[in-house]
Amino acid sequence: MIKYFQPWCAHSICVGPIWDALAEAVNPDGDSSSVFIYDVSCADYEDICKEAGILAYSTIRYYIKGTEHDCSGGLSFETLKEFVKDNFKTKCDIHNIDGT
Repeated sequence: MIKYFQPWCAHSICVGPIWDALAEAVNPDGDSSSVFIYDVSCADYEDICKEAGILAYSTIRYYIKGTEHDCSGGLSFETLKEFVKDNFKTKCDIHNIDGT
């Protein structure tokens, strides 16, 4: 999942800590998830944002097998965490045999 943002945008500023918490919750040890949570600053990477057609901030997109999807719905931590849980598979975790 990628959050495209502008550092001057009030909405982006509000979503930032939620997005960081989501990244930590989804992948607490850095290597046990098949879901990657990234953000792209459209101030620093204008060309990437332009190519992606980003017109509003924050825009969240996700990619499955190379196909781009817009993430619609709420941007609360719980809503995003539930979205990840419902829409993405987790990779096998040898430390959690019962959960994978």
